[in-house]
Amino acid sequence: FWGFAVKFQMWMVRWAFRKEPTELMAFYRKTMYAKYDHFGLASLLPPPKNMGKPPPGLVYVARTCKGNGERLTAHQPSKLEQGQPGQGETCIIVDPDVRYQTVVGFGGAFTETSAELLTQMGSANQERIIDAYFRQDLGIGYNIGRLHMNSCDFSRGDWSCVEENDKELKTFNIKRYQEAMLPMLQRAVKALGKNMTLFASPWSPPGWMKDTGKMLDGGRLKEDCREAWAKFYVRFAEKLEEAGFPLWGFTVQNEPDAANGWENCIFNAEEERDFIRDHLGPTIEKSGRDLKILAWDHNRDDLFRRAHAIEKDEEAAKYVYGYGWHWYGDAR
Repeated sequence: FWGFAVKFQMWMVRWAFRKEPTELMAFYRKTMYAKYDHFGLASLLPPPKNMGKPPPGLVYVARTCKGNGERLTAHQPSKLEQGQPGQGETCIIVDPDVRYQTVVGFGGAFTETSAELLTQMGSANQERIIDAYFRQDLGIGYNIGRLHMNSCDFSRGDWSCVEENDKELKTFNIKRYQEAMLPMLQRAVKALGKNMTLFASPWSPPGWMKDTGKMLDGGRLKEDCREAWAKFYVRFAEKLEEAGFPLWGFTVQNEPDAANGWENCIFNAEEERDFIRDHLGPTIEKSGRDLKILAWDHNRDDLFRRAHAIEKDEEAAKYVYGYGWHWYGDAR
């Protein structure tokens, strides 16, 4: 239902990308502790409010299993035991003396089509869906949201926030968002009961900004439109904040290596680096807004190569808060 961003991962590990490749792979393997199988997944979660605190030495466990209808179902407190797990048992390793990244949270994408589908449901089902995703006591408490800047592959047609050839962005508007996406987002924030971390990603600039003249089927950002496109990010953040939804940051481009039948724009490593260094970074800095920049935002198999290309340039790297990847792309 929430589309493509459920598997979007964010690692804020700037220091790692200045290491040698062998060290990086060791770091990658060492941090990937989470493991699940087709039959079940055990997760340590905050207890439902009606369960109170567990007795000393016990923890609450919520379980999701395939086939039996359990979906983050709370179970009675269990005892954590030390020892060697049996063959085939799923094991979660927790060492309080070894710490890695801070988990900001979990979430999904707010897209035009998901918002419109929600409005077509009955009011009771709408409430159930919102509660299931965003309530902390009744649901899973999603606290991160991703928005598409301009249309994406989960939109009703291809469209942009500005009219044709408007480099000054005088026609910039968020009318499409105000129709269904922002009302859905407002309900989600209310259900969550606290501020949500929101970031945005472009699938494509307006077609007239690209060398192909269209938003679909690949193409690259035209050189004479780079400055206008960088200002586009800031204007989008301004308009959303005016509507009551301040952004945490942006990814530079969704899937910058992809050229397919929906909205996309190709950036190789050097193009993304230069756009960040010469345009996007300075434009956001000049705006005075605390907007984070995440680079890459594509498959995990090329993550390190892209990060190395950007991190080697100190003037580009100083603007990059971290790197995003999608949980697919190779055989691992």
